[in-house]
Amino acid sequence: LLWKIEGKATLAYAIFENLPETNIIVQTIAGGYGILGMQLGINRLRQLKLFNGKKYRYEMFQIGEADTIAKLMPLNRKILETDLKLPVNPFEPTLQSTNPLSTFNLIREIVVETGSYVSSVSPEEVIKNSEFFNKECHDLGIDISFEDEKSPFISWAGLVKASGNNNFLRSDKIVIIITGSRKRTGKIPKPDIIV
Repeated sequence: LLWKIEGKATLAYAIFENLPETNIIVQTIAGGYGILGMQLGINRLRQLKLFNGKKYRYEMFQIGEADTIAKLMPLNRKILETDLKLPVNPFEPTLQSTNPLSTFNLIREIVVETGSYVSSVSPEEVIKNSEFFNKECHDLGIDISFEDEKSPFISWAGLVKASGNNNFLRSDKIVIIITGSRKRTGKIPKPDIIV
């Protein structure tokens, strides 16, 4: 898994260098490679004695139609191929490209170690909260496109839902990882030949 997580370790460096009081990190996950990478980064910071030692947790969100990890986490058992949920017409296709079968136990270890959560949000919740989030991001100079990639909107909908469930304190310092795409322009080139 190392090649998939190494780049994500730098997110942990950036978060705790710029926002050292962070105690909650929010991210959309499919297989959880982003969280695995951030945890690798935090562990390196600890080894170098550059981590402030503050308690932190992850709030991880999955789209309800492909929420294998969120559904199985409370069952506290081994994950099987028959557990894997893959929708025919996914709400967000980029979240189908990873394999939770290979990461489930690693994510479970992080959840236990940090007191983290993996939760589901429905496509309807994401759509309901998307316009506000899109406008706020735009006002902050972060242009993302709901049509082109819904991952950051899933995190936001999950954060709104968790907030409504009183999962946060006023004193929490929350970082939300915004991945995604600006509005794509131009045309997708057609291949010269398919072999």
